[in-house]
Amino acid sequence: MSKYTYNQLNNLLKSQTQIEYLSDSENFQSENTQIDFTDFNKNNEFIIYSYITDHYPTVINILNNNKIKYTELHDEFDNEFIII
Repeated sequence: MSKYTYNQLNNLLKSQTQIEYLSDSENFQSENTQIDFTDFNKNNEFIIYSYITDHYPTVINILNNNKIKYTELHDEFDNEFIII
């Protein structure tokens, strides 16, 4: 599980993106069968989609500057997304 709460992440990123719960992304997960979400679902809570960010590199910088561990992946359309 993420050591950050939704509110903490939202405070850091609210001007850049929308944070979603990984558990609410069942359709996304089922459409991206090339990715094994098993471990992510056990150990992570949040997902951020690049296509709904204002500026994706800024989101990455904020995460890095705050030493937030994340995994960056690509979906079936080669769009980036982040799992925290």
